[in-house]
Parts: sequence; structure tokens; C-alpha cells
Amino acid sequence: MGLDHPLVGIEWIVTFILMIIVIHLRERGYRPASLYGLMLGGIVSYGFGYFGETPLNFNVDSFMYMLLPPIVLQSGLNFKWDHIKNSWGTALSLAWFGTCITAAWVGYAVYISHDINHFILALWLGAILGPTDAVSTRESVKDLNHKTKMVLEYESILNDAASIMIVHICQQIWFNSLKIDSKDIVEIIGFNILLLFVSIFTGILCAYIASKTIENTTVVFSLALLSYAFCECIRSSGIISIFSFGIMFQYMSAKKYLKEIKIISKSFSEFAEVYIYISIGVIVILTEFKYIMVGFTVILACFTSRIFSVFMVTFLSSFIGTSYSCLDKITMSISGVRGALSLTLALSAPPHMKEIFITATTIELLFSMFCVITWSRILIFFSPSAN
Repeated sequence: MGLDHPLVGIEWIVTFILMIIVIHLRERGYRPASLYGLMLGGIVSYGFGYFGETPLNFNVDSFMYMLLPPIVLQSGLNFKWDHIKNSWGTALSLAWFGTCITAAWVGYAVYISHDINHFILALWLGAILGPTDAVSTRESVKDLNHKTKMVLEYESILNDAASIMIVHICQQIWFNSLKIDSKDIVEIIGFNILLLFVSIFTGILCAYIASKTIENTTVVFSLALLSYAFCECIRSSGIISIFSFGIMFQYMSAKKYLKEIKIISKSFSEFAEVYIYISIGVIVILTEFKYIMVGFTVILACFTSRIFSVFMVTFLSSFIGTSYSCLDKITMSISGVRGALSLTLALSAPPHMKEIFITATTIELLFSMFCVITWSRILIFFSPSAN
């Protein structure tokens, strides 16, 4: 949109009005707010599309470097070992093994069912759909029991790194014209795992510096974002880095100062959450219905792989003393909500595959949101407190 266009500035007016509406709906108990933000953003973008302009824009760099980091930082600052010590193994296993299983199974299902020339492209799509979404999950699981809620929340934070790593591997293989042998693949995987440790170290180092310098909130947030940006720059995981920053900072800093940081971080995080889902409504309207069958394949593959991952991980966790009821397992199986990161990664697809990736991701996102909303309402309705 040019500077001389009569709609200059209306983007922000429309965005802030929609944000107020979404926040109002959330305060009235309509969750997840991400669904309503997504729908409103899509409707407005689609409506204005008839006039050749859209008042909303989604910028990938803004999402990755300015909007996503505060959300992850807030989770790190509120991390409590006492809350997750009995379920961290389940959360970590679902985040890594579950994401890898979903990526492989979705990739295989799409590859054998549709006209995809190379398996690496199908695996790329599977990796995009592997992670559950931190924002939608956090809102959707508020009414669940504490143990299940902790597993789902921390899984949704930790699995982003696994998904991005697989996407990076697929990109390297694809853009090297598939001329990579098994030895090269092992080296790529090993290098990416090494980068994860670099991310953790970077986050801890920046947190240490932030806690030992003058008590200045701007310095703290700048160092947190610096750790994130540095790791993303070297193609490591900025998410793991800033999450590690949040965890270490809360243990290193004074309680009074930490409380101030948490208040500011929470405000940034809530603003980013609402803005993200309104703005990605622009991506949703790029859906091409000619690829809807790919979307249905993805729904079935994601759902079956999620059930398998949850029941496998919880079965193994029972051997180390952490057991889950059948209701907990069903809830974790249904609560695999996809979100903004998946849609953002879909934009990284090769040009000839972008419409397929966006369509499949959008359909799975909406279906997973519908499932978790429906199931949470059922649980609330039949809970003892509701009777």
C-alpha cells in the first residue's frame, strides 16, 4: 500500500479495533481467543480484498523476532520446577519424539496419497504440522487438571525447536537439489543438535549478564531478544534460547525486580498473542479449495499420530512412576492445537508448493481448534463442579 493511498493508517485502526473485540470476548469467557482473532482477521481481510486492498498485513520477520519472543519469554519467567517435576519427561518426549513421529507419519501419508514428487517435500509439510501452538494451547487448557495442563503447555513450547530443526534439514536437502547422501544427513542432524546446546548456553549467558548489570528493564528485554536473534541468525533455536533465558533469569534476579519484569513481560505477551492471530487471518484467506483433500489427509494423519504418540509416551512414563488416567490420555490426544508457527513455516515452502502447504496447515489448524474447544466444553459440562 503506497504512502499516497487513502487507506494509509487504516491498517492499525482496524487492527486495534479487532484486538479490543477479541480481548472483550476473552474476558467474557470465549476461548480460545486465538480462534476468534483468526476468524475476525480473515473476514476483514477477505472483505477488503474485493476493493483490491487489505487493511491487515502479516510480516514473518515481525512475528519471528518481535511477537513470538515475548510469549516464550513469559513462559520461561513463569516456569516452576515444582509444577512440572513429575511430568517434565512426558512433556519433553511429546515435544521431541511426538513431533518427529507426526512429521514422518504426515509426510508419508501425504506422499503416498497425493501427487507429491519428492518425499522430502511431504516431510517438510509434516514438520510444519508437527508442533502444537503455545498461544492456543495455553488458553485452551486452562480448565484441565494441573498435571495434564503442565504437560501440554511445556510441550507446546519445547516442540517448536524440533519442528524448526526438521524444516531446516528439509530446506538444506531440497535446495541442494537432493544431492545429499546418508552421511550428509547424519552430519546435518548432528550439527543441528549441537546448535540446540548453543541456544541453551546463549540464553543462560545472557540471563547471567542481565541479572548482574544495573536493574534496567530495557536492558533485560534487549538481552533476551539478543539471545533469540543471535540463535536464529546462526540457524539455531531462538525459542530454546529465550526460554532458557527466562528460566535462569527468574532464579538469578532479585524477587522485587523479577516481579516488575514479569508484569511488563505479561503485557507484551498478551499484546503479541492477540495481534498475531488477527494478522494471520491474512494467510488463512490464501487457502485454495482445490487442495482441500490434502487437508483432509493431514487431519487424519495428525490425529492418528497424536494418539499413537500420547499413548506410547504415557505408557513408557508409567515405568518411571508417572501415570496418567485414560481421560488424561484422551485429553492430551485431542489437545494438539496447531497455530501461528505452523502457518509461518508454511510460508517458507518452495513457490510451487506454497498454496498446498498453506491450505493443509489452515485446515488442520481450524480442525484442531474446533476439537479442543469441543472437548474442553464437554469436560466442563460433565465435571463435578458443573453438576
